[in-house]
Order: sequence, then structure tokens, then C-alpha cells
Amino acid sequence: MKLILFTLILIFSPLSLFAKEIQILNGQERIILTQIYYTEEEISYLKHKKEITMCIDPDWMPFEKIENGKHIGLASDYMDILSFAMGIPIRLIPTAHWEESIAKAKNRECDIFSMVPITEDRKLYMDFSSAYIEAPIVGTTQINKNFIDNIEDITNQRIGIVKSYSIATKLKAKYPNINIIEVNSINDGLNQVKDGKIFAFIDNLITINYEIQKNFLGEIKVSARLDYRLYYRVASRNDEPQLNSIIQKVISKITTKIKHRISHKWVPIETTKQIDYTSFMQIIGLFIVLVVLILFFLVREYRLKREILEFNITLEKRVQEAIEKNKHQEIILFQQNRLAQMGEMISMIAHQWRQPLNETMKEPTQFQS
Repeated sequence: MKLILFTLILIFSPLSLFAKEIQILNGQERIILTQIYYTEEEISYLKHKKEITMCIDPDWMPFEKIENGKHIGLASDYMDILSFAMGIPIRLIPTAHWEESIAKAKNRECDIFSMVPITEDRKLYMDFSSAYIEAPIVGTTQINKNFIDNIEDITNQRIGIVKSYSIATKLKAKYPNINIIEVNSINDGLNQVKDGKIFAFIDNLITINYEIQKNFLGEIKVSARLDYRLYYRVASRNDEPQLNSIIQKVISKITTKIKHRISHKWVPIETTKQIDYTSFMQIIGLFIVLVVLILFFLVREYRLKREILEFNITLEKRVQEAIEKNKHQEIILFQQNRLAQMGEMISMIAHQWRQPLNETMKEPTQFQS
């Protein structure tokens, strides 16, 4: 049983306008789309149309996919709302890849695309509703590659994009020398990144995150965010303008609450964060370098202080030795000075003693004469 059930109430207004009130039962909550009024021309178109044929991207989860011949994914719930609001079935036209879907739309084998961005080429054969989903564009690489700051830095590398995706046109316009390699699907592109056949793969974040979590955890990571967002719309054949008018009326009545319920059904709320281990290692390396530098300066300062301390101790020791030496020399000089003074005193005493003796020795000589 589908998550979203629909009950249709057909009402004819006095103004000959056709209105439908759609009740969407989801769990215990009931969300009611406000009345949608169609013109008589639009009512006539739907009565004669009988069914709407639809082409999709057959391998583009969680947005959409063909599985066992059925349309599944986020876009399928929007197409269910559209089908019930119009009162006619939407029939899937099976295709093997997106390029085939585009070819069938150009050949008028498909009335609508369920979910596409606008491009100048598509405007030649399709009209577009307002956007009901938007997503940023990102680049993926192997898990061990560095984070890409600017896509221009890798334009010389092999970059994968799904064939006929509008992203390729935007990138070629901005980076004429970009080396784009066309791949068949997102899964094909991510496998080629994993195997090293291409350097990077570019697509919207929602589908990239879905595929990485499901099939490539620990092997591929989101390495770049581009300055682009894609706005996805319902596209309808432009030779039947009433169809676009009807689709736009339905899309404009889908509330934010309904959109959130559909998104939460197909896109997991809990996401596993992809860690850029290369950047982490660079941060660790920088931290180690800073620690080494700090230790170097601390050791250098310690050695310098120790050398200063040793120098001061040595200087103090030398000063003390010099003081002791000076004291010793002063004592020697003092003693020498004392000895010199004593010598002088003895010499003077000896002189004084010799002088009287000389006088005494002269007197007998006088007597003898």
C-alpha cells in the first residue's frame, strides 16, 4: 500500500470552472490541497487527452528510477499527485538511459519529463513548471584526494558527468577547457571514480549523497561544492500549452509540508558525514609542527637559561678566586713590607751601634801618641 493515498472530490462551480479538492492521507495526518480551478479549455483538453505519457531518468535515485517496469522515487510521488489532480493516468515510457528519454521527448513520444532543469535546448520542445525541488551541485573524488577549493584547479583532469545532463552545458560555458567525460549514469560515474578511470564526478548533492551511503562508503567522498544550484521542474511538450498550464496549477498548490513529507520518505534524515581525512591529517601535521616549534623554543630557552646560570656560577667562582688571590697577595705584600721595615730598623740600629764603637776605638790611639 502506498505511503500517500488520494481521495478525489469533483466539484463544478457556478462559473463553469472545474475544481478538485485532493485529500492526502499520510499516517494519521491529513493534508488538504486547496481547490484547483481549471478553465473550460483545460477541462476539454484533459477529457480528450485520456492519459499523459512520461519519460524519466531511469537510474537517478532517490529522485527516480525504473524498477520492475515501475516509476519509483521522490518524483513518482509528485507524479501521483499530478495524476490524481488531473483525473487521468500518467503512463511511463520505459527507457534505458536519460539520453534515450530526451530523444523520445523530442520525437513527441513523451508528453512530460517528471523532473528536469531548464536548458536553452530543452526550451525548443518543452515548457516548464515552477521548480518543486532544488539541489546544490557537488564534485566527488576518491576518499584520499584533497578537498577542491576551485573547480578550475582540476579542469585538466578527467571529470565525469552523465550524458545530456544540463550541468555539462553550464560548466563548458564557464570553463571552455574542462575535460568532461560522459558516463551512462551516476552509479557508472562513481564506479569510474572508484576505479581511477576519471578523477572526479559531478552531480547534485542529494543523488550523490544517496549513492555514496548506499554503495561507496569509505571509497568516495564529496570533495568540492560548485557555485551552482539546479532547480527541478515538470517539463511538458510545448505544442500542447494547456498541459503546462494545468501542471503549473497543481505544482503551485503542493504545500511545503507535503514536500517535506515526500522528501523525508525518500531522502534519509540521518546522514553519515564524510570526513575529509586528508584535511584532517593536514591539520594534525600543522599541530605537530606547532608543538615541535614550541618545544624547540622551550628547550632553547631552557638551555640559554642554564648557560646563563652556569656562566654566573663560573663568574662568581672566578670573582671569589680573584678576591682570595688578591687577599693572599695583599698578605704577602704586607709581610714583605713588614720585613722591609724591620730590615730598615735593624740597619739603623746597627749603624747607631757602629758609630759609638768607632769613637771608642779612636781614643786609645790618641793616648798612644
